Amino acid sequence: MTVTAIDLPPVTYQALVASEVRAAIARVGVTQKQVAFALGQKEAWLSRRTKGHTPFTPDELAAIAAYLHVPVATLMPEPSADLHYCINSLSLDFEPSA
Repeated sequence: MTVTAIDLPPVTYQALVASEVRAAIARVGVTQKQVAFALGQKEAWLSRRTKGHTPFTPDELAAIAAYLHVPVATLMPEPSADLHYCINSLSLDFEPSA
C-alpha cells in the first residue's frame, strides 16, 4: 500500500513564535490567564496569539518576556535550515509485511 500527498499546513514563523510563547509559559509554571491578566488583557486575547491565529507584536512579546523574566529572544526562534517553513505535503511509501 502506498500513501502519498498528506497535506500539512505550512509552518509559519508566526506559529513557531506562538509555540515558543506557550512553551515559555509552561516552563515558568504560570497559566495563560495569569499572563494575560498581568498584561491587562483577557485570556482570549492571549489564546488567539498562542494558537497562531493573531500574530504577536514586538511590544507584546517584550511584555510577555518581562513578565516571565526571560529574554525576549527566547520567544523568537532563530531562523535556520532546520526549520521547515514551507512544508506543504509529505509522501510516504508503506508496504505492509505479508
